[in-house]
Amino acid sequence: MNEARAVDNTALSLKGARLPDVRQFAGASKCPDGGIGRRTSFRCWRWQRRGGSSPLPGTRVSANTENAGKSSKRRSPNSVCNTGLLHNSHRQPSITISNGVIKSGADCNTRLLHSDPIGLVLRGSIFYYRRRVPHDICPIVGRAELWKSLRTDSKTLAIRRLPSVVAKVESEFEHLRHQAGLTVDHTLLKPLQHDPATLLPDSSYLARSWMHEPLKGDDREACPTLGEVYKRYMGDPTNAWTETTRQAYQTTHALVVSVLGAELPVKDVSRVEVRQLIEVLRFLPKNAVKIFPKLSPLQASDFGRADANIEKISTANANSYLGNFSTFLNWCVREELIVRNPARGLRLPDEIAKRDKRHPFSPQQLRLIFNAPLFTGCDDGDRGYAKIGSLRPQNARYWVPLIGLHTGMRLSEICQLDTTDVRVVDGVTCFCVTPSSLVGSTDKRLKTRGSERFIPLHPTLVELGLVVYAERQRREGNAKLFDEIDAGARGVRAVAFSKWFTQFLGSIGARRDRTSYHSFRHNFRDELRIARVDHEVSMALGGWVSSGQGQDVTSQKTVLEELGAIVVFTEVGNGSSLQGRDQLEAAIRLLDDGDTLIALHPDRLARDTADLLNIAKRVIEKKAVLKIHDPAITIDGSDMMGEVLLTIFGLVGSVEKHFIKARQRRGIEVAKLRNAYKGRPASIDPNKVRELRDAGMKPAAIARELQIGRASVYRALAA
Repeated sequence: MNEARAVDNTALSLKGARLPDVRQFAGASKCPDGGIGRRTSFRCWRWQRRGGSSPLPGTRVSANTENAGKSSKRRSPNSVCNTGLLHNSHRQPSITISNGVIKSGADCNTRLLHSDPIGLVLRGSIFYYRRRVPHDICPIVGRAELWKSLRTDSKTLAIRRLPSVVAKVESEFEHLRHQAGLTVDHTLLKPLQHDPATLLPDSSYLARSWMHEPLKGDDREACPTLGEVYKRYMGDPTNAWTETTRQAYQTTHALVVSVLGAELPVKDVSRVEVRQLIEVLRFLPKNAVKIFPKLSPLQASDFGRADANIEKISTANANSYLGNFSTFLNWCVREELIVRNPARGLRLPDEIAKRDKRHPFSPQQLRLIFNAPLFTGCDDGDRGYAKIGSLRPQNARYWVPLIGLHTGMRLSEICQLDTTDVRVVDGVTCFCVTPSSLVGSTDKRLKTRGSERFIPLHPTLVELGLVVYAERQRREGNAKLFDEIDAGARGVRAVAFSKWFTQFLGSIGARRDRTSYHSFRHNFRDELRIARVDHEVSMALGGWVSSGQGQDVTSQKTVLEELGAIVVFTEVGNGSSLQGRDQLEAAIRLLDDGDTLIALHPDRLARDTADLLNIAKRVIEKKAVLKIHDPAITIDGSDMMGEVLLTIFGLVGSVEKHFIKARQRRGIEVAKLRNAYKGRPASIDPNKVRELRDAGMKPAAIARELQIGRASVYRALAA
């Protein structure tokens, strides 16, 4: 038996135990100890408990000549090498002996050379440099570890940025040692001495280095700041905003600039800054500007974090801020100020489902509201509305709740009604909900295009005298039906009435969580459902947007034209297949070199991933560009990232379609259990089939006449 000699002559003792010799087996059918070896195409090395010298763990034995020149895949999984130890001397492989076999926990340390660089850490989706503060300067720094954001979610880019960050941090450490009179490495200290601008009088850099450093000189001029870009965005004449929308964006503008800083270069806005904004929004107190007028949003948020009893803004409100900020960043992408939107996909999870955010008024609440003196008899309609009397005031406080209950109209729609909006249409007295005015009003706004509608007056409203009240208002020369409602500084009449109604609910004991004036609208919808009013009629009465109206061709065409579309192709369908998509085919067929095919959303093109990628491929083959408006995706064949994003959103569409069908099946099953399922409307009239048969026509002729199958004819005759 030949002894295996280690390349390294260093002796190793494992508590007096001698390590066994090396035996070589080819192919391996049975091992000498009786065990069955795995059949392999490489040489199997195994340690046997025999006498002999003990090679050092981590070294390669000289007898292993069969492995020379072979790839790592063909080498024995039990062999270890010393390459990694040369570069990682502080790492020692663990050795275990089991059944005569030595196993190394570290395997071949060469792999350590190809692992992540020391200090590179992935937190969430952003890479950081993590550095333990040396013990000798821990008291100066005041912390045990430092974290530096590399401002990227790309590992390749993070590795490229890491060396400069490491060098800078190490230089600052040496500078702190120098200030403290400790031993320093002058090579590391030299760059700071040669550049007086980087010398710091104290350790403040370590606090500032975790924030973005401001650009200087030409770099500042080349990269506009967040404050400058936000002002350009707010003043962009292409933004067709209503006054309410503009107010919302201005509020978001003030918050973002206050939290992130107006001097922050817009190109430095990354995922880290957006998450910083999210942390502020999570603990921002409700009505912080009024309650804490002298505190900044960041200070108010810290105050809210420290006091759990302070009421915070709702998750929906916080997400509204994030949505507005994300819209601004999308604008920056379109203006080519930044490459991508770092806020995309970042939202706070809302535990309250959308349908549960507002509840209808309960029967008890409705009795408290409409049995109050305001509706049964009070002193007057001003300050005496809560005192029992004999008057029923004909004013906004009396009529607006009644109109909301009987029509389901939004509060803003009621408060902005003109006196001419109560009119007779085809012999029926109706409310005319429209943004236009016959008396010159300029404050009328609608939430959606589907909100424009005619609503017949409920007989109860007519009996109570609403029509007479409207005529009297017209005779008196009033333009508004409820002229006494204050429009306020922003010109929104619903704000003032909503505040009064909230106080009114509290005064009569009818105030409950998740109920407000909007609850009347939920009551109206519930009553329509109980009365089994046709779905389309209900949607039209309430001005709700159904799935078909949400895909309104007119509104989509308007947006496409605003995006610069010259020719707009329209078609109606569910997008589940490319079959019969004549307009889509025409659009692709007419593309020329350099043209751009624009779609508002991926599902406007198709709902299947394969179909989306097929469309993108055909557009690229035409040497054209496919552009999705929301989310912002551009595919021109030069970058595969667009195809990756298209694939992801295609998968989302497929999953959504799956869940829609699953919910539909569950709804049908529940309806069947209640004996309320009627199925889809019959497409075949059995009476017509029988009439044709009585006229002497054969089943085949009937099928051709009605363009149905013969099996359908037989089923109709048997019914």
